[in-house]
Amino acid sequence: KDTIAGKQVLIICRDRRTVKQVARELECGYYFSTNDASESEVEEMDDAMEEFKTGLRPVLVGTTAASTGIDFDGVGLVALIDGMYSMAAGMQAAGRAGRRGARAEVHIYQVKNSRYPPSHLPEGPHPRTDDEAVGLLMAGERCMREPISHWLDGRVVSCIELGGEWCSVCEEMYDNPSAPATSTPVNHGRQGKKRLNVLPDNHPANKRQKVIASTSTPHLAGRVFSPISSPSSNESTLVRRVHPFTSSREDRQDWSSEPSSSGSSSSSGALWDSPSAKTRLPTANKLAPITNREPTTNSPRPSGTFAAREVGPSYSHKAAFTTWAALKNSFLQSLQLVNKYCAMCYMVERDFYHKSSHCTLKDCNMSAQKTFREKGRNDWPNGRACWGCSLPVTVCNERLGGGLCELSAHRDMIRGILLLLTLHEGVRTEAVKFAQRFDKDYDLPRPQAPGVMGDGWTTVFLLRGATRVYQAFPAVMSVVLMLAKNFE
Repeated sequence: KDTIAGKQVLIICRDRRTVKQVARELECGYYFSTNDASESEVEEMDDAMEEFKTGLRPVLVGTTAASTGIDFDGVGLVALIDGMYSMAAGMQAAGRAGRRGARAEVHIYQVKNSRYPPSHLPEGPHPRTDDEAVGLLMAGERCMREPISHWLDGRVVSCIELGGEWCSVCEEMYDNPSAPATSTPVNHGRQGKKRLNVLPDNHPANKRQKVIASTSTPHLAGRVFSPISSPSSNESTLVRRVHPFTSSREDRQDWSSEPSSSGSSSSSGALWDSPSAKTRLPTANKLAPITNREPTTNSPRPSGTFAAREVGPSYSHKAAFTTWAALKNSFLQSLQLVNKYCAMCYMVERDFYHKSSHCTLKDCNMSAQKTFREKGRNDWPNGRACWGCSLPVTVCNERLGGGLCELSAHRDMIRGILLLLTLHEGVRTEAVKFAQRFDKDYDLPRPQAPGVMGDGWTTVFLLRGATRVYQAFPAVMSVVLMLAKNFE
């Protein structure tokens, strides 16, 4: 393929027998776990892996054992033969391609007479098990990024939202829409993926033209991408339009070439770095305090530091928080009310008419949030917070919902607020001041470091002496309530 010219190919199979068969057909090396392998076979596999890493071999076939420890620029295509054991294993393998942001592809092949049972599809729209998530991906009847992001990140992100190249399913739906037909899936020869025929009621091509503005890309003339800001800008890559402040709840969407959650990719569709593969981030995304940094070019504030939004003594919320149930209910309603706005930008008095996942503060954007949630940096003690939304377990009903977090859509806002509180002393002071309105004994100590909460933030706090939450939560809740006040 011309799209991967000069690049290496990694082929992942589900068992050793298939690995050897494919390697024999392609006359290339292979690699799998050395358990139960003969001494000569181990030596042969080690040589094959070493030659592949140094670029001497263009193709390597292996099991998932070959998808760990590969971190170099050479791989341009990963092929998954006969599906995948699990979503995490599949994305771990997919993450071997395009390791430095280069364009790459991932192909998933279904075997006609596979001896592995097909993955089950969920009864509803949401997968509840890893097997169901893989089943949705392999069905090929919806954007391939959706089941991946839903299961691994706890939120649904599609190719349209990313603004990059389509996966094979979106390419067929939007670039090559089918003629009027029944909804019977058809098979695609190259990838063996099922495709969904689209009825012509609302032409997908028209939808694409409305959603994403056209820009030219020399080597991909048939593609359409979202406009992005200049490399020197600290603003996010979305197209920002400043609106006068209003309490209208107008529906607007911001589209960006940057994902709204973890898992950025420059692939042609199915390539996603697995969470375990993302160990480092560019130095430009390094966390630093907001104060005394240079403001962005388009900032409505003059040069200098960002001041925290002051609540003032006249602020009062309409709800009478006489019980925890009333306070919790008001908080959840406020989350829904402000879901389309950026709490972090609001607190530093900037344009906040965009989602928190598209925050224009360099210190709180998605790259900074990825650093914030790196393993070992801001881990929650067991049972302290829901993994899907970062809210206390006394707020999120994930356990009652059978493991499905219904509040995961707000995770970027919650984590962004936590990050901002560690960076901005003024915001933390105002949030604590507001929280003391419903619990006079509340306080939030200084963070361990900029971008690091520390044990004092994750310890148990008895809100009003009764309800168990983590120490930083009342401050987070206060920021949400302050923002919601503008839309009541």
